[in-house]
Amino acid sequence: MSGTRPPRAEPRPWFCRAVSLLGVLLVWWALAQAFPPQILPGPGRVARSIVGLLGQAATYGHLGATARRIVAGFALSMAVGIVVGILMGARRRAEAFLDIWVVVGLTVPAPAWAMVCVMLFGLSEAGAVVAIVLLAAPFVAVNAWQGVKAMDPGLVEMARVFRLSRPALLREVVLPQLAPFLLAAARYGFGLVWKVVVIVEMIALGDGVGWALTSAFRSFEMYAVLAWTLMFSGIMLGVEMGGLRVLERRVSAWRPAAPIGEGPIPVGGT
Repeated sequence: MSGTRPPRAEPRPWFCRAVSLLGVLLVWWALAQAFPPQILPGPGRVARSIVGLLGQAATYGHLGATARRIVAGFALSMAVGIVVGILMGARRRAEAFLDIWVVVGLTVPAPAWAMVCVMLFGLSEAGAVVAIVLLAAPFVAVNAWQGVKAMDPGLVEMARVFRLSRPALLREVVLPQLAPFLLAAARYGFGLVWKVVVIVEMIALGDGVGWALTSAFRSFEMYAVLAWTLMFSGIMLGVEMGGLRVLERRVSAWRPAAPIGEGPIPVGGT
């Protein structure tokens, strides 16, 4: 008879998320009791505000304008970042030429890019899209760069020995190794993109979620500020959880799971 205990069942992810959300709502409700409702409204007041916003046609116009800028900026950021990152990983001269500009792009804050682009392009869609690319593309490039450096050269050499065609080499050897890095870049870039879009809309544009937030702030309507923030964050979270994360799991299904946390770690011998 073994004296070891059977492994304890782990709670399901949805249960952990539900407990986390409930805890945040309880803390929010408790804090709201200590402040006037115009300073910090409770979850119920904000929920009613969200329902009211969803009943207005203008809400969907603002959400659509922001979504349009996000899609355009995200697509360009991914394209530019992937090309730059692969060049830096595959060619030493390209790495030496571009690495300083990637580092500069990583350090410039989002409001600075937003202000520069608004001053250059005026009150237009182009300013928002260019600001997105300048902010997000360096982060995508770093992930693609590291992905190329982390590739197994032995697999590439083996593919060349077997005279694999260039398209087959790219499809069967290169892309499966780069996919986890590119998907990490996509998730991180997506998180940055919608933040800078809202900043540009706050500064200069006349529609979008950022403009709606600014209007609510000027009227000192805290419930509307929180309603717009939670509603838009919920949409972006849905895209992340239901889109990018699902895609990442499917693309990375061939990779073995990390053994950390799956049992006792042997110490001091076999």
